[in-house]
Amino acid sequence: DGDGFGDSNSSHQSCYVPLGYVPNFGDCDDTSNQVYPNAPEFCNNTDNNCDGLVDNNAVDSSVFYLDQDGDGHGVSSDTLVTCETILPPNYSILSDDCDDADPTRSPSESELCTDSVDENCDGDTTFAAVDLTTFYADSDMDGYGNPSISIQLCDEPSGYVDNADDCNDTDSDVQPFMPVEAELCNGKVDRCENQSLVQVNEVDLDGDGYVTCELDVDPLQWEDPSMTPLGGGDCDDGNADRYPGATELCNGIFEDCANVNYDFQPAPDLEIDNDGDGFVECTYYASVWASPTVVSGGDDCDDSSDLTYVGAAANYPNLCAQDSDFDGEPDCNLTGVAQDYGCDYGVIYPNGTGPDFVLIPAGVDPLGRYEITRDYYMMTTEVTAGMYDTIMGGTDIYNQLPKTSNYPTYTMQLANQLSVDTGFDTCYEQDGSGPKQEYLYDIASCSGYRLPTEAEWEYAARSGTTSDLWTGSGPDLGGTTTEQGCDYDTVIFDGNLNPYLRDYSWFCGNTTSSQPVAQLLPNGFGLYDMHGNVPEYVNDIGSSIFPYGSFQNPNGYVTGSQRVRGSSGNLGSTTPVEVLVGYRDAQNHHATRGTRLVRTIF
Repeated sequence: DGDGFGDSNSSHQSCYVPLGYVPNFGDCDDTSNQVYPNAPEFCNNTDNNCDGLVDNNAVDSSVFYLDQDGDGHGVSSDTLVTCETILPPNYSILSDDCDDADPTRSPSESELCTDSVDENCDGDTTFAAVDLTTFYADSDMDGYGNPSISIQLCDEPSGYVDNADDCNDTDSDVQPFMPVEAELCNGKVDRCENQSLVQVNEVDLDGDGYVTCELDVDPLQWEDPSMTPLGGGDCDDGNADRYPGATELCNGIFEDCANVNYDFQPAPDLEIDNDGDGFVECTYYASVWASPTVVSGGDDCDDSSDLTYVGAAANYPNLCAQDSDFDGEPDCNLTGVAQDYGCDYGVIYPNGTGPDFVLIPAGVDPLGRYEITRDYYMMTTEVTAGMYDTIMGGTDIYNQLPKTSNYPTYTMQLANQLSVDTGFDTCYEQDGSGPKQEYLYDIASCSGYRLPTEAEWEYAARSGTTSDLWTGSGPDLGGTTTEQGCDYDTVIFDGNLNPYLRDYSWFCGNTTSSQPVAQLLPNGFGLYDMHGNVPEYVNDIGSSIFPYGSFQNPNGYVTGSQRVRGSSGNLGSTTPVEVLVGYRDAQNHHATRGTRLVRTIF
């Protein structure tokens, strides 16, 4: 059988080993190469190793472990090796019992809180015990536990107790069975028995920050930091609107009794109808109006003119506008200059010339870089030569070309004069050298007419698009161009209509000089010539960073050369890429700088 062991019953003597023979004997079955001395024994009813025993210690035998206590777990020290596959009585296939004389101890048992017995044979007498006791944190060590903080263990740990009776586990003086007189004006119920009772004099019932009782502790020691009062002695804890330092409502009376004008006028400035048109400047709600003075509404955008208020133009009942000719339409100085031209209001001088404005609602920059938090009015066009002469006393009042200047000084003086003419505060120094000191770092806090910040200018120019040019079409409401030449047929690629640039902007492909305002299509806010025609001054000082300043209402640099937006300086050579909304030019002195004024709405 070729297994290396010969048959003693068949031998041959020779000087050399003949084929099919070996120099040894002992094979008990020379017909099977699986049977020979010391061969692996298998459970096959055969004496594989020729030891005279069948299936003795077979390599594929089953091993069973003695399980004396019958808990299904045996011990490795007492085994049964057999070719039988059926589990014999009092044996187990497992050898992990830690006490084979105790059926209550095995890996199948649940651990209990017994310090001397390891029920589940994991080597620990209490780990993973199932009969834990709940203990409650006693942070103030008063012997009463906090029902909100608990832990389950076998033994009571330090800092815990087995009761949940405490009502304030941060103060050892707050316990059950406290005397009635223990109550203080400190924002907490000092007696646990009183937990179901509301200490009304310690509660800010109207939410105005003041409680009725006089404080017995510093407000910083108030029990609930989220309910820390501003003070005690609230004179009317049923009215959340009126208290020292209260925020004013648009209701025609003072809420803030600490206001410096409280004793001198009936209501804050914004809640008084100064021009007698029946409208106040704040946002009016009839349901909260408390003054005996009768008004019709709020959001008056010009409280110095009784012709300007919300609904003055009958065809636009929700618009604050002026309708001096009572035709139902808002007064716009440039009405008819372009198809569908409109404005939210215009400053109309006796000669019928003046700037028109549209409302730019506050919001986040479409690219998410900054936020404008105040609504503001912006001129629909650049200041024309006619507007400039009307305001500053010139004679060329009918010229519709953009007014340009070499220096922003004249622009600031123009803004100041328009503010004076309309009854608003001036934003710039009298000589036009720059913003007044109080407005230097927040020009938008000025109530008068002014230059836009660079952020306000770009926010208005984008009118909602994340692209370089607003077209109102395509996935981003606009598109862009990379053309750097003067091709008349340059296209704005907006992913939809792809209109011609010449319909939206003046550039070297359709003009060599500035043009009368409002001849091309406006953007989404109704603003004309935001691209091309003439670049426009902004209030910011030139810097390489945009936006510069805080996320909300970035003000820009306050020293250095003036920045402009809108296009490059020489219109005859202004290429398409130089009229994109993001194009910036920091040069200060140039004869073709124009102006577009704005005014913050408060």
